[in-house]
Amino acid sequence: MRFVSRWLSVGMVALLCACGGGSVDDQALVAQVTAAGAGSTLVVKLTDSIGTTVANNTIGLNSLAYTAQGQLRDSAGVALPNQLVTFTTDPGYGSFVNGTTTVVPTTPTGTVTVSRMSGITDATGVVKVQLVGKAIGASMLVAEAKVNVTSLTTRLSYAVTSAAATVPSGLSFYSATPSQIVISTASSGARQSTVKFRVVNEAGLGVASQSVQLSLDSQSIAAGVTFVRDGSSSVAAQTVTTDIDGIAQILVNAGDLPTGLVVKAALVSNPLITASSAGLSVSNGRVSQKSMSLSASSRVVEGFDIDGATTEITVFAADRLGNPVPAGTVVSFVASHGLVGTFVSSTTTGIVSNTTTGTVTTAVTSIVSDSKGSCTLDATSSCRVQLKSAGVRPTTGRLSVLAYADGEETFVDLNRNNRWDPGEPFTDLGTAYLDVNANFVYNLGVDQAIPGGNTGAQTCQGTDVSIADTCDGTWTGFSRARQRIEIIWATSQGRITLVPPRNAFELSFTLTDLNGNPMASGTVVTANLPETVPIPSLCRILGVSTNPSSTVTGLYTVFLNGHESCTTATITVTATSPSGAQTFRIFR
Repeated sequence: MRFVSRWLSVGMVALLCACGGGSVDDQALVAQVTAAGAGSTLVVKLTDSIGTTVANNTIGLNSLAYTAQGQLRDSAGVALPNQLVTFTTDPGYGSFVNGTTTVVPTTPTGTVTVSRMSGITDATGVVKVQLVGKAIGASMLVAEAKVNVTSLTTRLSYAVTSAAATVPSGLSFYSATPSQIVISTASSGARQSTVKFRVVNEAGLGVASQSVQLSLDSQSIAAGVTFVRDGSSSVAAQTVTTDIDGIAQILVNAGDLPTGLVVKAALVSNPLITASSAGLSVSNGRVSQKSMSLSASSRVVEGFDIDGATTEITVFAADRLGNPVPAGTVVSFVASHGLVGTFVSSTTTGIVSNTTTGTVTTAVTSIVSDSKGSCTLDATSSCRVQLKSAGVRPTTGRLSVLAYADGEETFVDLNRNNRWDPGEPFTDLGTAYLDVNANFVYNLGVDQAIPGGNTGAQTCQGTDVSIADTCDGTWTGFSRARQRIEIIWATSQGRITLVPPRNAFELSFTLTDLNGNPMASGTVVTANLPETVPIPSLCRILGVSTNPSSTVTGLYTVFLNGHESCTTATITVTATSPSGAQTFRIFR
């Protein structure tokens, strides 16, 4: 059992109460809980060996002089004797040893050291167990009791410290969560980071209650980065006090410009002890048009005649500085044909009965538990979707998939101030569209416009992703970054055509599908020479050229041994598609 507990300020412990009403025990060093209504109350505190409440709930390391004390009272404040109270603590920081009237497992030595121990309340309703600090740090003491049918649970934070841990000798950068944040105007992503430094003694243990001055470097300030304390923002240096683990922490806010972020720390009691943060940055946070790309596991799929033929499309995106955009950024996809999206798969178990034999078995089948026409960028700033063949096929076999996300137009930062200024070159984006007929130009009434982003009616060049003359004439950081990829659904059968001249050393041919496109990726091409009986041919096939680029018409060559009979020998060429469909041609 492990508790997570950290001090926010020394000596301040939250009072826990399950109902309204107060008690004489309501103070900073006591925790209590009262059952709902006019119920019983369980009060918990830490004392020393003579019963004095421990200051700041801080106990010494490896000392037996501390007691965890619980007291049970009824609704009238009368003590409840002979009641079982169980104490629990984080075993990493503390443990219990035998106390008065404790209920513990018996051992040969009679001594038990555990992280959980129970005791019986005495005539005054009090139960005590000894608490030993095992390691320096913050922990929690939990007391549980049950009165009649009512359960009571009280929690009290405490700390373990050591006199040796009070002299600081070192300061280091501890962590930043997260280490990368995005500009304040980004559409998604974390804009704040918690930066921590740690003060330690010569033994490497954290030192509490030390003042640390934190400051921002000039580059961070120029980019608009600020400290945040008590709801207010400031670029001024801040003094922070370390907690029981020696941690000094502060919140930083991103500005409106990307930058490397540096927080400097100095120990107030000894300014020569300093440290600086490492690895922090403020990224643009928005997808840049120039930094977005699409790729496919296969650009040519056997999907013209087959439903459900699949290819995976992956999008990579970065901001204008080439940094990852925040994980969680959504990229939307639209397709001119077929079905595109993410499909979350899971399995289901069904019972299958055999009425003939009377046997019953179980079968696990795959199901799609969720699907959507988008994907979410992960920590690698990428994500993927599937395109499945379905519905009406394009007559050419070629279709378009468009991906788009909230982003910004590309510009050239001539004065290196990390922002666009009038006069700096930029790429103006018009309205995005889906190229339905895959001819690389927008056709009204055929192609599908995708609204969104800052567009207008100014003259600009049309592309395969932007409609001509729909620009706004100025750079904008609120546009639709978009990219298009063309996918081919190939037929299962193909067409093999001789490319003359044929000679004794090679026979060349083209292989396309029935629409003139390349055959599907994975198509296997072979050539063979049937044996001539009774005299075998002296012509031999040495090999067939490998599959060429999948985006151009396939040109293949059968390499021969050069014997004169190869000019007239019968050669059979066979193309086998991924589904097993075969196309062959006999050359004589």
